[in-house]
Amino acid sequence: MIDGKKWKGIRFGGCRSGSARCLIVEPCYLAMSMRLYQTSMLACTFLAGCAFGNKQDYRQAQPSLAFSGVQKIAVGVQDQRPYVVNGNKDEDFVGLQRGGFGNPFDVRTQSKRALAEEMTNLLADALKHSGANVTPVRLPPSLSRDQVLSTLLAEKPDKSLLVTLYEWKSDTYVGSEIQYNVDMQAFGRSGKLLAEKRIEGIDQLGSAFWYPQGVAQDGAPAAFKKKMEEMYSGGIAKAITQTGESQIGLSNDQSPEDKYTRLAKLRKLLDDGTLTQKEFEAEKRRILESD
Repeated sequence: MIDGKKWKGIRFGGCRSGSARCLIVEPCYLAMSMRLYQTSMLACTFLAGCAFGNKQDYRQAQPSLAFSGVQKIAVGVQDQRPYVVNGNKDEDFVGLQRGGFGNPFDVRTQSKRALAEEMTNLLADALKHSGANVTPVRLPPSLSRDQVLSTLLAEKPDKSLLVTLYEWKSDTYVGSEIQYNVDMQAFGRSGKLLAEKRIEGIDQLGSAFWYPQGVAQDGAPAAFKKKMEEMYSGGIAKAITQTGESQIGLSNDQSPEDKYTRLAKLRKLLDDGTLTQKEFEAEKRRILESD
């Protein structure tokens, strides 16, 4: 027993009352225990990566899109992120918040609505604010390219604005980044492609040790606003506002990404934990078997 004896420099006193036993611990030991408890709780909070309440609010990130004319515009955003298309992630997924060991937790839209739906509404409201007659169009990830265009043209618009998300997510540890691969296209009344702009990259949003998710919460919606304004300005804006259907800024050698580029991007999704090995193999097979 340890009653009335010293153990590693800490003195315990004991008393008996029948089968009951009590220990009297010196105040210095209590203080040490409290500090250890507080440190442990802080470490647990950090290692969990603040997993609870990870949300990003895109609803206030409305871009500024210039417009003049009387044309009716159909606007849609389709989510073609591989992990959404294959069902690994929900449509409201917007990024990852990593814990102390790099373990990822999903981040979702504050509204719980699909990211593509929120982006569609933001673009439609931006054009409405500039005086356009706009119809937002819902485009599920399962639609083929032909079905997407048919859905837009079913609204009988003079012009259509289509944004396709091949990648859009934040990734946050202590630092935060936004990964994006987005295509914007303008179509005429007949479905003719009039202008196109594609951007791809990884931008650093900043860092913060104590509250890193706050950087992404502010930075990711702000990045969307900035990217949409940059993509729309120039050829897309001219194509949308013109009365005719002249093609603007298109080259004859524009083509979809080759298989090797798509496979490289797919591999990155596997390496960062977004896709499982099984999902990677299935998507890889689909790409290799496509024309």
